[in-house]
Amino acid sequence: RPPSKVIRVPRELRPNTHYGTLNNLVKAWEAEAECRIIPKFDRGQISEFGLHGSGAQVDAGIRTINKWIEKACSKTQKSSSWAKTTTFHPNEWYYGELDKMEMERKHVFKQLVPDCEPPHRISMDWPKDLTEANITPQICFGNKLDSLNPIRVNDEVWISCRSVPPGRFAIDIQGFEQEHVEIAQEHFENMVANARSRQLMGLMILNVILDSKEGTEVILEDPAAQAWWPSKDGKVVPRLLTTPLDMGDFRTTVLHPMQIVEIQKFVHQSLTLIRCQRGTYSMKINFGCVALGGEKLPAIGTKHPLASFVKGINGPAEVMPKKWLYDSKDGQDLLARFRSSKDLLEPVKSISSPFGTQPEALEDIRPVFRGTWYIVDPNEGPPRPAAARNTGNKTTQKPAVPKLVVVRIEWSEDEDGEYEKMTPCYYQIKDGATEPQEHMDINLFELGQSRLWRFSLDSMDLLSKQTVSPVIIAFAESVSMKSNYDISSEGAFATWRTSPSVYLYDGCYMEKVYTYGIRGSEYRVDARQMWFSHQSKPCWGVTVRHRDWETLLNQLERLPTGHGADWKRDTAVETFFPD
Repeated sequence: RPPSKVIRVPRELRPNTHYGTLNNLVKAWEAEAECRIIPKFDRGQISEFGLHGSGAQVDAGIRTINKWIEKACSKTQKSSSWAKTTTFHPNEWYYGELDKMEMERKHVFKQLVPDCEPPHRISMDWPKDLTEANITPQICFGNKLDSLNPIRVNDEVWISCRSVPPGRFAIDIQGFEQEHVEIAQEHFENMVANARSRQLMGLMILNVILDSKEGTEVILEDPAAQAWWPSKDGKVVPRLLTTPLDMGDFRTTVLHPMQIVEIQKFVHQSLTLIRCQRGTYSMKINFGCVALGGEKLPAIGTKHPLASFVKGINGPAEVMPKKWLYDSKDGQDLLARFRSSKDLLEPVKSISSPFGTQPEALEDIRPVFRGTWYIVDPNEGPPRPAAARNTGNKTTQKPAVPKLVVVRIEWSEDEDGEYEKMTPCYYQIKDGATEPQEHMDINLFELGQSRLWRFSLDSMDLLSKQTVSPVIIAFAESVSMKSNYDISSEGAFATWRTSPSVYLYDGCYMEKVYTYGIRGSEYRVDARQMWFSHQSKPCWGVTVRHRDWETLLNQLERLPTGHGADWKRDTAVETFFPD
């Protein structure tokens, strides 16, 4: 049987360890992690470990192996060859035995219901819409409903599934305490809501043309004409043909009430769907350029009625919002306008700089620096090519996107006004993806200037440092800000050391963020100076967000199984948009 997880030992970190010596270590690791570990050698050196077991057991094994890999090369062969016995502490032993007894007691709830059935029981029918879509409890939670084990153990209940003719299922929750059964029912319903959103509901997309009354035709232009764009991945850039006299009049009018209701509906649905989904979420409103992608798009230079364009973006065409809004020169002008907008903006302290000083004027606001690196997971091996695709004239073959680990590092001000490197954070994104997963996509087009406001809600999975490959940890520790860096410089601010086992997927993304408060509200607007891979000069973007969004979404970062955030489903919009 293939292993549940493979941990590859990077070549530069492979110690000279004999098989017999390593075998003694593996036996100690297996006893500690309660999973099977199979080492594999290559030319006399350990090359990888295969782990067999359940999720929690495998994670424990990964932490133990990563710790050994990190320290093995820094120790002598004799020192690293023995499995160490820790010093005996009576108190630690006593409380350890209590924890062990408690885990053994709760382990009973993972097994079959005892012969003397518990007195309290709740039965629920499996949702009809999931049954009609041929989605069974086993598909959602595993053959033995293993994904529900945290609910079984924490709420001290038995959860079982039985068939109900014709072709339906029922879920039974049983326990010794009625309160525990009712709490488990709520947690189970949250899990079902998660399963429904994953299996049946796609990305929420809404497109609104803000300046629809200022023109009747849309022309499709060549992205290559935008020489300053960091990436030309879109096929065409749409632009509404308007007259100079009419352009911009839409900014003096408010949205139609029906459009506001539609936007609120989409925001509510998106927040409701993620309320019980664990992850690291980010919600923001980006203002940037836009391009279109897709398989069958009209030729560059062609003109189309606005109604046909709207039909296209709501159908086969792919809307591709960009983070960038201005090139370097216009971005500096944007920053100057922000600093002079004293009637609209006010100085605030960035959430990312809790120890920094409160600026007294807009001109005194200093930026926060942030770097993001997408690194190929060293444990996944080399990327495999995707299946060949016939494009008509020839067959093309693109390499499959490998599994990526995201490293994010911030530099913010300390009490003395100096920039301090924050603790690196490690994330995992969906297999085959190169960006965080999107859960909301609301696009408000300013089509006359080929721009849009995008309401975005994306997520990644936070990784424990102990489960991240030591070579990625070493890479993150090597990242530093350039000495004597001038914050007004247009040059990139970070530097790092490379390693044979660290492969950066599409380079690095760095940004310098200036945060301003919008007077009379708790909203913040960010002027972001951004550096993309293979880009000599930075570009600029604008982001709007509420001060409380990060705090509200932080509840989901370490959300226990079956639990939900404390904002209510019926008041999600009012909670996130209070003013």
